[in-house]
Amino acid sequence: MSWWRGAGMLAAAVVTAGYALAVHYSNSHPGSGAAGATLSLLPLLLPGWLLRRSWRPVWWVAAALGAALVIVAAWPLLTRNYPGLYLLQQLGAYLALGIGFGMTLRRGQIPLCTRIAAQVQRPLPEAVARYTRAVTLAWTMLFLMLALTLMATFLLLPLRLWSLYANFVAPLIIGMMFAAEALARRRALPPPQRTGLLAWLRLYLQGSA
Repeated sequence: MSWWRGAGMLAAAVVTAGYALAVHYSNSHPGSGAAGATLSLLPLLLPGWLLRRSWRPVWWVAAALGAALVIVAAWPLLTRNYPGLYLLQQLGAYLALGIGFGMTLRRGQIPLCTRIAAQVQRPLPEAVARYTRAVTLAWTMLFLMLALTLMATFLLLPLRLWSLYANFVAPLIIGMMFAAEALARRRALPPPQRTGLLAWLRLYLQGSA
């Protein structure tokens, strides 16, 4: 089972990298209208696919047909303006993550990273609670910063350079944040309390097996 999970994660990484390269190619070549529009619409299929079991079949089919009609009607507009759809998708994702993390920092709420740590360590040490609150704040600021810079680079830079930032630099910054947080965790917490996202992910996968 672990081999299959590893292969699945590798396949997901390859597909994600291939999609980013294809998107950047379409942004760098003005004549890629149909391909760019198609690529820009692919991520929108994911919510519908995830909701297929929670919705009644008739509602899911009706929503799919409605979306198809809208796409057909708006196709000429999409082929001319597909970079804007890329922007809206990524901007929406970063804003949703930033607001989602930030909302858990309100008074009376449990910070998101603290909730994750509490699923791995029970009872949760006070030092870990303080640290995970700071990490939640750091992720909040990072995602909001990414949303701001994504919009600024779209408005100020040529499309090809914005695409480089959106598809490669921004994900690299997120990866660097994971690495920096792991290093900070090692310095801030003793070994028994250094449970991170990977420990929670292993616990989640074990529970879903």
